[in-house]
Amino acid sequence: MLTEPGPQIRVIVNDGVVPLANLDGCQDHPDGMCSIHAFVDAQKENIRSTDWNFVCNTNLTFPDGWKTTTGYPV
Repeated sequence: MLTEPGPQIRVIVNDGVVPLANLDGCQDHPDGMCSIHAFVDAQKENIRSTDWNFVCNTNLTFPDGWKTTTGYPV
């Protein structure tokens, strides 16, 4: 089993593990775990780099058939 020293975080939504490997600093882990430090640093960067005006004030429309499960179109 892959492990890293120190505290780890794993996110579970609706009884399913959310993969965290798409976050900077988080390794691809079979149990979906990431070090707390890498997770917090990635969240800080996501908050810093988000265009809040766009996210909060844009009236988005989605095409028919749009499907997503991870925030990315499939």
